[in-house]
Amino acid sequence: MVGFETLIRWQHPEKGLIPPGVFIPLAEENGFIIEIGNWVLEKACREIKELNDHLKSDYYLSVNVSPEQFIDKNFINTVENVLNRTGLKPQNLELEITERTTVENIDYTIELLEQLNQLGVKTAIDNFGTGYSSLNYIKEFAINTLKIDKSFIDDFLNNLNNRAIVNTIITLAHNLNLKVVAEGVESKEQAEQLKEAGCDIIQGYYYSHPVPLAEIRKEFGKS
Repeated sequence: MVGFETLIRWQHPEKGLIPPGVFIPLAEENGFIIEIGNWVLEKACREIKELNDHLKSDYYLSVNVSPEQFIDKNFINTVENVLNRTGLKPQNLELEITERTTVENIDYTIELLEQLNQLGVKTAIDNFGTGYSSLNYIKEFAINTLKIDKSFIDDFLNNLNNRAIVNTIITLAHNLNLKVVAEGVESKEQAEQLKEAGCDIIQGYYYSHPVPLAEIRKEFGKS
């Protein structure tokens, strides 16, 4: 195991568990998504720092960044301030942006990714293969990782087209000195085939379902 990805869940006192697919679009509509995103970023950084200190480990944490958050003029300052307040090493933070986010303003994206790179923060293109990224721009981005979308992994074993796409993304990434993460891996067979194909990091229910931080601490406490 090399790291974690932070996921947000809303445990409502009356309505119970509200999935992000319900409240995230609403937050994007009413403008609260930046505030929520910044809160998640700081809380997640603080918690992975505490976990690493407790375990004497060096795990990294991936945090999804919304398009609204990414284009906010204070974004770089926010990231820098969060790192300063939490004491997390920049290399232990990976920010994930979608392909859709990158193409909305190419020049701005190139500049912002370079600033994050100078801070020492890792960056990843999430759900790669489903959006609109031009390969001409990918090579200009100061990114570290491509994350292959789950839709390609679901039928990776049986669909030759999906397998060809996955293999191509892995080769492309490695030729650009990028790491590759496969999302949504749910079986041993998928994991083994992806390892054989050269995938660097494998993520999904095969290894762990999403769990609260308290459970992670409890599990590590046993070992």
